[in-house]
Amino acid sequence: MNISDKYFMEGETGLSSFHGTEPSAGYKSAGRETVRTGDIPFREAGESGGDKSLVGLHNISEERLLKALRLGGFANPSAAVIDISRQTHEGYGEISLVLPASMIDRHSGRNAGTWSQDAWTPVYPQIERQFGGTGGDRASGDIMSVPEEMRNETRRGINSWMDGRSADRLAYLYLHEQGKAPGLVRREARYPESLHKVVRDIMGDNSVLDDVSAGKRSELLGLYIRENFSGDRTAYGKELQRKMIRLEEKIGSRANPDSLVVRRARERLDTLRETGYDYRELADFTENVLNDAVHAGSADDAGTTLKAREYIEMNGLQKDFDRWLDGLNERYEVKEVIFDGFTTSGMRKYIPNTLENASRFMTRLGRNAATGLGVSFSNFAAGMLKAHGSLEGIRREKGKLTTSQEDVDAFRDKWSDVFFDLGMKLQPDATGYDDYGLARLMEAAQSGNPKKYVKREYGIDFSDTDVARLREMIGAIRNEYPAMYFETKFERPVYLEEFAAAVVPEGTSPRITGAMDKAGLKVFTYNEGDRDSRNGALKRACDVKGVRFRLTGSREAEHGWDVSLSGDDRMAALSEYASSLAEKRHIPVRIIRSINEVGSPGIRDRILGGKDIRGWYDITSDHICLYLPAARGKEDIERTLLHEGVAHYGLRKLAGDGHMDTFLDDVYTGCDGRTRNGIDRLVGTGMDIRTATEEYLARMAEDGTDLSLWDRISNVFRKLLRNLGFTVDIDGRELRGMLAASSANLRRMAVVTVPERILTAKGGLELSPGYVHALLREKGGETDVTSLLARMREAGIDPASLDGDRWKAVFSGKGMTLPDGRTLMAVKEPAGYGIRISGMDARSLKTAEMEI
Repeated sequence: MNISDKYFMEGETGLSSFHGTEPSAGYKSAGRETVRTGDIPFREAGESGGDKSLVGLHNISEERLLKALRLGGFANPSAAVIDISRQTHEGYGEISLVLPASMIDRHSGRNAGTWSQDAWTPVYPQIERQFGGTGGDRASGDIMSVPEEMRNETRRGINSWMDGRSADRLAYLYLHEQGKAPGLVRREARYPESLHKVVRDIMGDNSVLDDVSAGKRSELLGLYIRENFSGDRTAYGKELQRKMIRLEEKIGSRANPDSLVVRRARERLDTLRETGYDYRELADFTENVLNDAVHAGSADDAGTTLKAREYIEMNGLQKDFDRWLDGLNERYEVKEVIFDGFTTSGMRKYIPNTLENASRFMTRLGRNAATGLGVSFSNFAAGMLKAHGSLEGIRREKGKLTTSQEDVDAFRDKWSDVFFDLGMKLQPDATGYDDYGLARLMEAAQSGNPKKYVKREYGIDFSDTDVARLREMIGAIRNEYPAMYFETKFERPVYLEEFAAAVVPEGTSPRITGAMDKAGLKVFTYNEGDRDSRNGALKRACDVKGVRFRLTGSREAEHGWDVSLSGDDRMAALSEYASSLAEKRHIPVRIIRSINEVGSPGIRDRILGGKDIRGWYDITSDHICLYLPAARGKEDIERTLLHEGVAHYGLRKLAGDGHMDTFLDDVYTGCDGRTRNGIDRLVGTGMDIRTATEEYLARMAEDGTDLSLWDRISNVFRKLLRNLGFTVDIDGRELRGMLAASSANLRRMAVVTVPERILTAKGGLELSPGYVHALLREKGGETDVTSLLARMREAGIDPASLDGDRWKAVFSGKGMTLPDGRTLMAVKEPAGYGIRISGMDARSLKTAEMEI
């Protein structure tokens, strides 16, 4: 990630409380601390920290916070967790938003967890802007309004801003509209005109050194030595020799002769020896002279822009410039969009830049180690970290927090050498600047069995010593890695009113302080640019009640139920929750409140024997049984229903076709190229894209595909769970296990031999594979008799145990005799068909008769 405001927010909102807010008359300044005296009270202040010194902060700039207010909230922000008793956190923005401790806890804060290091989590997607209405014409008019020499620079600036990149090139247009634009900067010649002419004559129509002969390069080298060494070839030779010595020392100082650094140094050294000159320096010299010949004396638009930027900074106009940029959205009637991949025809695809869309987009990208260009040691380390969910778990890691950046750098230096050394061993055929072995090392470390994975995927022998070094490095990362802060990541929108306090500089926009006022935040101000003033205000803000971490002191509170409830009330609350969730997802469930209600002697004995059993699937009744006395809270209820439901009914039945199809679409869109190719091959066999994705997931689950891929899929699965009403967190390993069990069970069910159609005295009986459904076709129509199968199971009779003749007997009017002497018979009733089991006592018989 890097805990920076720049990743979190862009866009518009319709929340009126965030618009046009002016400071109310009901507040006064008390020293550096702003205290409101109006009608709406602040959260109570004055909590004593004691040993509770961990706090969560989200730092942000005024510009980004204004955008967040327009958007309506913060899309999947990160928070830095620090030890306020000895640490500060000043980077990434002049405003600090202080979170209550409950927001850092994974369950109560509904976050993805806290990592004991910068976790490189997803960042806000790049925003592109599109002109609306007459916005394009107005932009063209702005370009034409500046001097001709600055029009291309202004055009590039507008394009850059529209693409969501830097707006620095618009500094000149801003000052031009204020009547304060600087004079045009002219490029001064760096080289004499005579040198321009000689180099142009040597190069002819060529523009790069590669395109000219060795003889002409020799002429250019002579010019280079004349300009930089006063024509002294001996001095140039000595400088070249010093370069080669430095390169040799670099090569000799590295433990791994095949490392990326050594290979690059060796290639440059070989070039110097082969050519007798520094090719790279000569190429730069030639290009600089040619460019100087073209541009000397002309207007320097980049230099003029730099002068405009300096004027803005020196005259304190940055905030006004930011507000002017913000106003371009309205001037150009801008629509903000997020790039969301390509269509099947290769066209770019966009979605509106809304809070919800941005949040979903970021969630789809993954969690720790989801960002970064290539694989660095820091990125690799983030991928090895495990997230903590409870405040207690985070506090156990408190000792890793440090105030010394030197300690962090020393750890990285020590293990970076091991990281690069192992990575280079995974690319034995590499040349030049290749570093793909580092990505392979990340895959191997996440696979569970690095040696086996590397051999299977790449045909490389990873020695036991290498595996031991890898595991030692991972252990050090997880247990010893010092941190300047921990990172808490949210995978949902977070709203301003969820924060407890804010620390802002004097002079902050009234729109921001007004929004904080309405949201109920306690606001502390400091003198801008005064570090001590800011830290003092932050410490006071962290004394607001509920900010510093407080432990729950019980595991029950970590599992989602109110510890203040009595035993009976707790049981009733869990029962109601389980029944409601099961009903929504069409899961047949039986709630068991005491050991006496457990029907299976085997399960009862295991519970009485001390086994921790919270639920199971009952084959006879085709129900999931929830044993509430062992459930620690809602999380256990959800996990049991999810595991047993997916395993025995399949994910599609639980989710429903709509949710399932969306899940499969998200999986296909977000998977890597190799996985998508595998799905596409199944499509080639005649399957549609969703069926192929579902089938490929089942195969991957059974084949044990590497966990790194399952972690990406689990991010999409978490989105599905939230849509289904589940709040439990499922990782890649757990999801793979569930889908593997589901695939195996459903396939076993499908291969059970079932008569396609049985001609009975009452009509044609049709039974589906696995005895899931039953249909009786009569002359007057058809009757769904699926519940007949359920009633048989409740009576201890497996429908699969009946062959065609026995099914005929059931519907014959005489019935069939069961092994225990009872008679099973289907009976026509006024409301349909009932089933009767005779040979019991009267009370049992009464309960056995039921309508279908």
